[in-house]
Amino acid sequence: MNPSSFGLIPSKWKIESLGDGSMSKIIGSGIEEFEGSKYYVATVNVIDSELSNDLTEITMDDKTSRANMQPVPKSVWFAKMKDSRKYNNGG
Repeated sequence: MNPSSFGLIPSKWKIESLGDGSMSKIIGSGIEEFEGSKYYVATVNVIDSELSNDLTEITMDDKTSRANMQPVPKSVWFAKMKDSRKYNNGG
């Protein structure tokens, strides 16, 4: 174990910032063109680690402007919503 600003960490670990480290990067918005339809998952559709059944089916031509990200393997997404808060009612 080695000392760090977060306390003791395993000797092979290192501390980096998200987005500017050697093990991570910020992925910009944008989606690849697609045919047919897909389901758009809004932040409100994610409850803990589950998806609600109220998803919106979209096509490339009728997608909302907010539908500007697509899943990337081995990625973690953070949602930012201006002037809004999401609460879990414990249900």
